[in-house]
Amino acid sequence: MNAWRMAFRAGNRGQSLWKECRELSVAAITYSPLEKTDLSEEQPGDPKALWAKLEPTQKASLRRVAYDMKAGDKIYVKEGPQIVAKGIVIGPYEFDSQHRIVDASGFPWPHQVPVDWSSDFPTVDVLLGGEQVAVKPLSPAEVERIESLAYSGGPLREGDTTPAVRILPMDSDEDEFKGQSMEDVQDTYFLNNLPIKNNGRYLFHNAGLRAKANTIVLFQFKNRIVACAILRRVERFELPEDEKFTGALHFDPKSIRVFNPIGADVVRRIWADFRKFNNVKQHLDPKRFPEFEREMKQIRIPQVSDPATDLNELSDMQSGAGFGTAAGNKRVEEAAIAAVRQRYTSDGWIVSNQMPPGCGFDLECSKNGAIENVEVKGTRGIARNFFITANEVEAARRNHNFVLIVVTSALSESPVLKRYSGSEFCRDFDLSTVLHRAVLRR
Repeated sequence: MNAWRMAFRAGNRGQSLWKECRELSVAAITYSPLEKTDLSEEQPGDPKALWAKLEPTQKASLRRVAYDMKAGDKIYVKEGPQIVAKGIVIGPYEFDSQHRIVDASGFPWPHQVPVDWSSDFPTVDVLLGGEQVAVKPLSPAEVERIESLAYSGGPLREGDTTPAVRILPMDSDEDEFKGQSMEDVQDTYFLNNLPIKNNGRYLFHNAGLRAKANTIVLFQFKNRIVACAILRRVERFELPEDEKFTGALHFDPKSIRVFNPIGADVVRRIWADFRKFNNVKQHLDPKRFPEFEREMKQIRIPQVSDPATDLNELSDMQSGAGFGTAAGNKRVEEAAIAAVRQRYTSDGWIVSNQMPPGCGFDLECSKNGAIENVEVKGTRGIARNFFITANEVEAARRNHNFVLIVVTSALSESPVLKRYSGSEFCRDFDLSTVLHRAVLRR
């Protein structure tokens, strides 16, 4: 099966015929002088005299509709810089002799394929090149890019918050969970099958969970919360998998945590607007998630890679940046600084090389006479907790150009950047002593 991007516009800036195509469940195209020729009765490229009058891009687009599109192919609808719909081709090329679709100038659009258009595909802002081509074949990477943006919400940017905390009810009658206790499901599924066997891929029936990337998902089993994880993206299948699954939620395997089961009373105490379990549509305030974390007792994590690294990442999920391995901490720091550097550069700032130790900040950024001395803190997890030196704290208190940017989920595909001025840092964060320097008395 192939995938195509298709525009239904009369000329580059003319009338859009997408509404008419959607209503008639077709994808349509036309070019003069072939608007009266039924191509199903012709060999490809015939009548040669008429095809010769088309531009190369017109020939390619018309050929793709008339001869190349097959049942099962995907079509993504282009409207300006956006993909606004998706459909599945359900039959071969047809010539509409009734001219049901006619543009404002009275020109018919008779070259069509029947399409089952999706009713719930979200609008996506994406440019894939070849913007002037009516019908463009898409590579698997381009399809993946569209689908990721459509169902993950895309990467979060500065000023955004973690989208939400969601509760995902699990069916205790599902074959994989039938007859199992909460502890069985934690041990077998969340600590083994989901993170290791399935690489974080959770299959669902029906509508599943409509959520953005970085959503925190609480798994409900037998009226208790038994696990949590960070959602990376949502995948929806064109055809059911194993004749029953309609899609998959993709979780970061290293973000999975199991703990002593937590009941509705605790959830309601933390989130006053929580209604009841078994309601997949609830959106809970992510700002209150740290309170839920404090209720997570006897936490266990899957052994996805190196156990020592995973234990350090557990500390990160609960507390932000912790005592990680040297190599792990270096990866987080480099990823966080790269994300901040890219953000400033894309916003037109000139960014210095990384400053030497002892300056109290990492990057000096300048733009139109403004200067910001930026200290970067990165964490693997979602909490904005981290270690900070006395020198950096002093810079926050005394340097009027000081800016702190905390990068959470720094190693993920969608790191989240949060900016604080020096005064905001001093106001919003509590400092606690973790290390002392010991000097031998003389």
